[in-house]
Amino acid sequence: MSAPKTGKITLSDEELAGLAWIKANISNHNGACVEIASAPDKIAIRDSKDPGGPILVYTPAEFGAFLDGARNGEFDSLLQLSSRILSYSQLQRLRGVARGSMCGSSSYFGELSGKVSMFQEA
Repeated sequence: MSAPKTGKITLSDEELAGLAWIKANISNHNGACVEIASAPDKIAIRDSKDPGGPILVYTPAEFGAFLDGARNGEFDSLLQLSSRILSYSQLQRLRGVARGSMCGSSSYFGELSGKVSMFQEA
């Protein structure tokens, strides 16, 4: 059994050029969203307001753990802290997405779950 990887994961120029960014159907159209893309054995995340800015890169296992936590409501307290900024309906919709109740075959978490599973099966 190999030791876990440590250190920053990066994308090659070729991987970066080939990324197809997706975002949640729920996101607004003014660019205030997180976008996600996949490369072999990597999940990339960026702020849609700054597409040329920093990109965070995670392993499928790391991102899968995050998705599981979101589906299980482990981050709901963060939404409650943000409720002063969000309307009640926005907060409820975000909770629904995080828990997977709004997920379908074309949804944000549904698409990502499939990609993470694909990487984990390979």
